[in-house]
Amino acid sequence: MNSDLNVVNDFKIERHDWHDPLVEACCNFVKFKDDLDLSNRTSSVHPFLVRKLRWLLGYYEPSEKMIKHRRPCRKATATYPSHFMHFALPFLCNRSAEMGEYEKRFIHPQLVVSGSYRNYNHGHFGGYADNRPDEVMDWSDKVVEECEIEICDPQYLCPGGLPLYVALEGKNRVDLFKRHRSAMLAWVAPSVSVPAESLKLIRLKPFNVWAICHDGRIFVLPFTDPALPVYKALNVAVAKPKWDFFALIKLRNARISAVSFQMSS
Repeated sequence: MNSDLNVVNDFKIERHDWHDPLVEACCNFVKFKDDLDLSNRTSSVHPFLVRKLRWLLGYYEPSEKMIKHRRPCRKATATYPSHFMHFALPFLCNRSAEMGEYEKRFIHPQLVVSGSYRNYNHGHFGGYADNRPDEVMDWSDKVVEECEIEICDPQYLCPGGLPLYVALEGKNRVDLFKRHRSAMLAWVAPSVSVPAESLKLIRLKPFNVWAICHDGRIFVLPFTDPALPVYKALNVAVAKPKWDFFALIKLRNARISAVSFQMSS
């Protein structure tokens, strides 16, 4: 991976080669998550049969799922980033992984897995607040710059070996930076990942479902298109295919697990 850290005014600035396969794969992964949240929020515009198909495939469909007293479950907002990453990139992103110390960094918002769903200028008492995007972003950077302890927002995790950040808050502020700026100031803590050389990709036949294996444990990749390029860019070895006639059921269950934790509105 072609990345390096420079230090300017006590802030680390991470620079990436955007043509590097791993950086490109992570950028596409972030875009996929944003698009997935949007499709979940707007699924109500689809005909009944389309929504039923989405539900059968494991995507979030509150109209098809009931909870206590036969009431629909929470409407789609955005999947909580750390929860999503735990299931979408098994062994690379683990919610219970050991974390390092937080430090201030300038990071690229295009590499941040976030959970944007609110309008940034919506007022607390209805209507819209009179805040321009620049004001919100400047305020966010200033909060980090002036804070000298590690409990300040916004906070992010950086899984080991990946040019990727997982937002722990700042749901709508991240979206602003993605649309308007190429860098944002944040508290970043590294987290431990399983070494890529100890992982193996496995294709489950006959349905061509991909899974990742480590130390005898196998997890199906719920979203192959964005996840597989990340593992391949890390040079994860590909093991011999295995037969698994329940792979499609496992795929659906993995997707349900990945998108089930919707953020509160």
